[in-house]
Amino acid sequence: MAVDRRSFLHMSTLAGVSFFIPKFLSAACGDAGFSRKKLVVLQLTGGNDGLNTIVPFRNDIYYRSRPAIAIAKNKVLTLSGEVGLHPSLKNLYSLYQQGAVSVIQNVGYPAPHRSHHKCIQVWHSGSTDVCTTGWLGKCLDHRNSKKLFNVDADCCFALKGERSEYLTSPSHSKASLAEKFGLIASTIRSASSPDIFYLSHEGYDTHVAQGEVHAGLLAELDESVGDFVSDLKRNGQFEDVLILTISEFGRRVAENEFGGTDHGTANCMFAISGGLREAGLHGTAPLLSDLDDGDLKHAIDFRQVYATTLERWLSIAPDAILSQSFTSLDFI
Repeated sequence: MAVDRRSFLHMSTLAGVSFFIPKFLSAACGDAGFSRKKLVVLQLTGGNDGLNTIVPFRNDIYYRSRPAIAIAKNKVLTLSGEVGLHPSLKNLYSLYQQGAVSVIQNVGYPAPHRSHHKCIQVWHSGSTDVCTTGWLGKCLDHRNSKKLFNVDADCCFALKGERSEYLTSPSHSKASLAEKFGLIASTIRSASSPDIFYLSHEGYDTHVAQGEVHAGLLAELDESVGDFVSDLKRNGQFEDVLILTISEFGRRVAENEFGGTDHGTANCMFAISGGLREAGLHGTAPLLSDLDDGDLKHAIDFRQVYATTLERWLSIAPDAILSQSFTSLDFI
């Protein structure tokens, strides 16, 4: 992980050099108005396993369903009497104790798919209907601006608008998560900084040998976010930046024959910021005794999270983006 930390520091320093940002950022954003509130959307691509991220360590069904890959009770970073974090998430655990992390449990949507493509379309559009634009692209249309920065080089449907265009990183698509966060850390200090940032972390489709693979992914995530938050704190910006994690679906409750898990439904989300209204656990833990054909039943619609973020963080009317009303949550 030391290499990734050096990558973060390198990108943060490089992008902070005065000649770098104006070439691809300042000219496009300079006249679009400056907002203090920033949103960083982090996609955990492939379908993160929510049950091994937020571990129901008091639930016997969890351990019976996952004899090879369940997280041992004595290794869980305890959040409550019922659930705790994966042991790789030590920085997030510290931030949680500081009141800077909200864990939104059991998130999904009605009649869920198990296809990567279909689920990504739903999460990116903010709708279960067929759409031609993404929820973040609609934000750009609403503000008539280009103040959204895609730190991944690949096109993302969530960023597609009808009128607006977004900015794309000049770095190549194989950059590490630490490098992506390093670029955001420097860019966000600019007076011409975009209001919304998008990046992804690949590899969460853990059908095989999940234990070691997932632990490594979460450790990389944890260190990259930890370094990013430390940088924000040093620059007095943590209260004005919200990191929101998404993933196209969770995993099945039972492990498969290959020591992994297959595509599932409901999942967890993280909201990370020094400006949260109510940190801690939101929603109820998944009910493992009441499954839908082996899958979790969601309790919170992911569009409630989007609606809350739009209204209370970006000051955008949710109905204009999501085309219908959703009950807000209390994390911001």
